[in-house]
Amino acid sequence: MSMNQLPPPAAGPGDVPFNTVDSGRGVEWLKGGWAEFIANPGIWVAIALIYGIAAFVLNFIPFIGGLAVALLTPVIVGGLMLGCRARASGGKVQIEHMWAGFQGPVAQLIIIGGVTLGVGILIGLLMAVVVGGAMMGGMAAGSGGVAMGGMFVGFILSLVLIVPLAMATWFAIPLVAIRGVDAITALKSSFKASLANLVPLIVLGVIYGVLIFIASLPFGLGLLVVLPMIWSSQYAAFRDVFGG
Repeated sequence: MSMNQLPPPAAGPGDVPFNTVDSGRGVEWLKGGWAEFIANPGIWVAIALIYGIAAFVLNFIPFIGGLAVALLTPVIVGGLMLGCRARASGGKVQIEHMWAGFQGPVAQLIIIGGVTLGVGILIGLLMAVVVGGAMMGGMAAGSGGVAMGGMFVGFILSLVLIVPLAMATWFAIPLVAIRGVDAITALKSSFKASLANLVPLIVLGVIYGVLIFIASLPFGLGLLVVLPMIWSSQYAAFRDVFGG
């Protein structure tokens, strides 16, 4: 595996040291996610199923349910990162790893969930203002083109805002769960490491975007495979960039 070990110029005091990897590593992370799933498909499907059912049920509880899903998902994923590390060390991923994050820095993982939720809400509000304003302007002008243009601008704007959020959280969860880094430092280091490794992450993100779309078609059953692959790829990327 070829790596450029020189830290990017943007890395500053307090950042967790990271590597800049080759652009082709995105595909390797995808392969790593698939290999991890194939090594123990029954356990991974069970984990994805338990998570999916729990999130589905909780979302029926007004306000509290959705809040719980947003705040606790990083804790659960953090436990799965520990499971992936155990597997890399010769052990096995087990269903119990879903709860392993609750035995570690829970508060810091919840902070990551809170930041994600808060920024997501702000993005949603901004989207509503942009799209709503465009639709009202289109209705006033009697032009559907104005409304469609506003929706397109809103879509592009959402991507522009969501991508930095994803960059800040992608490595943050394993940094907290595995390294014990505080949430704010983990978010900053994750963003800088993602920026330094933008090409492989874009490749990985595009492929998974297509896979999620396809997996969602047959009643979402394909997500029982894709979700474990994403989690496993997340650890593979973390191990490459931060040294596991």
